[in-house]
Amino acid sequence: MLLDQGKIIDEFPEEFLNLRSMGNPQDAQWWSPTLVKSAAGIPADAFVPRADPNKPTTNVLYHPHYPSNMGHVIGDDLFPIFNLMSSFGMLTNDAQLIISRDCAKIFAGQAKKTEQCDFFLNMLLPGITSRKYLAATEENFTSKVRAAAAGADGSAGTGAQDLVCFEQLLVGNGPWGFQQSLGKAPSWWSYHAFYLSNLGVNPNRTPKKPRITVSIKKGKRALANNDELVDHLRKTFPNYEIDALELRSLGGWKAELEYLLDTSILITPCGGVSMSAMFLPHNAALIIVDYYNLRKQVSFGMEERLWANLGYVRPFHYPFTLDEVEMPEGHSRDDYQEMRDWGQVRVNLERMTTIVKAAMSHTDNFMVLGQK
Repeated sequence: MLLDQGKIIDEFPEEFLNLRSMGNPQDAQWWSPTLVKSAAGIPADAFVPRADPNKPTTNVLYHPHYPSNMGHVIGDDLFPIFNLMSSFGMLTNDAQLIISRDCAKIFAGQAKKTEQCDFFLNMLLPGITSRKYLAATEENFTSKVRAAAAGADGSAGTGAQDLVCFEQLLVGNGPWGFQQSLGKAPSWWSYHAFYLSNLGVNPNRTPKKPRITVSIKKGKRALANNDELVDHLRKTFPNYEIDALELRSLGGWKAELEYLLDTSILITPCGGVSMSAMFLPHNAALIIVDYYNLRKQVSFGMEERLWANLGYVRPFHYPFTLDEVEMPEGHSRDDYQEMRDWGQVRVNLERMTTIVKAAMSHTDNFMVLGQK
């Protein structure tokens, strides 16, 4: 219970806690508790059994922020959950995560996004918890949450049919997302270490030798001259290993993370494809090719708040003009959203060379190579 001026509060406003981590009020998903008063009390079988009889299970209820996008899951959902657990001294790698609505209800009628939502949740959650996620709107949720707690296959008893009670339930992702990154550099590094360690990856390892990776993106926000850029970098910097690939082609999320830890400089378009850069090694450099903002008439950082406050990775933003943006057939140059999502930058090779040299100066001065 909460105390306010010496009085116990038993009624809560509808806009009490935000289940969704985003800075805009219009994106909020509000939740508030309802006090149930019953002379009979709570049935004993309404409580979810402990997975470990010696300690209560940590349960986290949240509303995912566009979970069909990898970047939103790792930056807008899992980072806030890490902070929420840490702030209460309840950080654990076996928390039970409960999304407020299942993927099919979040993306009603959108089969592809529903599939992507489930795919990314299953792929990315092991860095935070060893448990499979549950959805509060799933059919037979009470049975499933008890089965998960018991480590069963779903056949556990239902207990109280319409009531499920938790010893520990954490709620309130609102203030913890990457949009509110100012001053959170220590939290980002702790998240980096916690996440990688849970996957059996050493978060302190660094590349054996200098390597520049160009992240290839197809479709939205692709670079218009990837091949030309890579060829130029290889000729200009023969002492560096220059790789160019789609990171997702490496055979799995863990393989992608291990590859990133062997990268000293990453060149990437902005958006979801760039978000795995938070798992670069200490003192790596990140060169982001942002999008062109028609409203501000300037190339603009989509995740600038994150990169400016990450702390352990040095960001560089590649500047460009509207004339350097190409649009795929069927997409408008005059529409803000179309330009943001589909604009493809033709990178000026000499300008990029200048930025790469600055990134090299940073890594040469600050990165310790060869840590295992």
